[in-house]
This record gives sequence, structure tokens and C-alpha cells, in this order.
Amino acid sequence: MRRTMNVEVASDASLFAVDAVLLGRTAMEEVVRTGFVSDARRIRRDGRLIYADTFRLTDELETSVMIPTVLAGHLAMASLIYIAPVGAKLLNHPGAAKVAARGTP
Repeated sequence: MRRTMNVEVASDASLFAVDAVLLGRTAMEEVVRTGFVSDARRIRRDGRLIYADTFRLTDELETSVMIPTVLAGHLAMASLIYIAPVGAKLLNHPGAAKVAARGTP
């Protein structure tokens, strides 16, 4: 699977994107053993690159997903991207530091 997402966002526009990848369905007893996954995202605001990310798995997917720094045995992953003109103001809000310090549960 090879996917590429290229988005151009105007300076006054917002973007909320959710992207998911499933490597088999456990309930259906599907197991993805080998293959190729390439998922690239590029987002530009007024022509300037503001976000770039590429995730790639090759060959032995069944082995790769077990690596703790890759997927730690999980067969699903998702990305949530929120871009808005107000975003910089939110990062400077006092509550933003509390959320960043708390991290994920």
C-alpha cells in the first residue's frame, strides 16, 4: 500500500484530518505477514511546508510490528492532524503547558 496526502491550506483556513491504517482484522483472524506500507503526508500553508511525515514498513510486517518503537505489537495506528490559524495562540495559552506536561495516559 502506498498513500500520499498533499494538502494546501490557505492562511485563514483550518484542517482537521484523521488517517488510520489497519494491518489485518483480529476478529476475522487476518494476519498480515509480508508487504509494503508507505504513508506520506505533506501540508503547506500558503505554499510553505508546515508539516511533513512519512511512515514506512517493508518486507516482514509481522516481525516489524512487534518492535516496541514501531507498533509494539499493535495492528492499528491513526494520526490526527489539526491545523488552524488560532493554533499558535493556543500553544501560548497557559493551559497548553499543563497538557504537554501531562502527556498521554
